[in-house]
Amino acid sequence: MITGPGRVEAWPVPDHRPARGGWWSVVAPDPVCVAVAGVLLAAAVAIGWSAAADVRLPVDREVLRAADLDLVLAIAGRNAIVAATLFSGVATAGISTLVALPVLGIYVGVVFRVAVGALGGPAAVALLVPFVVLELAAFVLAAACGLGPARVALCTWRSSGGAAWSRIRSATTAYLGSAGSTLYRMPLVGALLLVAALVEAWSGVPL
Repeated sequence: MITGPGRVEAWPVPDHRPARGGWWSVVAPDPVCVAVAGVLLAAAVAIGWSAAADVRLPVDREVLRAADLDLVLAIAGRNAIVAATLFSGVATAGISTLVALPVLGIYVGVVFRVAVGALGGPAAVALLVPFVVLELAAFVLAAACGLGPARVALCTWRSSGGAAWSRIRSATTAYLGSAGSTLYRMPLVGALLLVAALVEAWSGVPL
């Protein structure tokens, strides 16, 4: 940009270099979004657990030994769909994430209660906890990614000054930037779900 005779002032060049701090600084989710997702999921699990108090289903213990690669892929594919649904909040300002998360939690709570009723508490815990913990961690991370852009946009809106149009533009820019950065976290979600699928298939859970 020319500012006067004989003087040329260039526009500042944006710094697009990756953030410093190692790989965790790139994949680490917003702790507030993680807390919101975790609390909402835990509350929904409790509701599902309570709702299934009188549900009793038989479990064929012979099926517990059946496991193969097709089962691993089927489990991973099913969980990937769930994670994608939670992640879809990136495109819906977090609304679809807030709708899907309680549904998932209630389902998990029901499954736990049914397993405890069919297998007994210690056996159900030993069977389910090793992979369910990994699945829930992946789902909470995916949900945090789905909620992240909306939180960033809201914080930008509240902190921005000036006219309403300027604040909307700043919030929109922040939303799109945050939505793009969440993609870096999804490989971690996929890795957790794949390990969980391997553990689940190895245990042979028919649920």
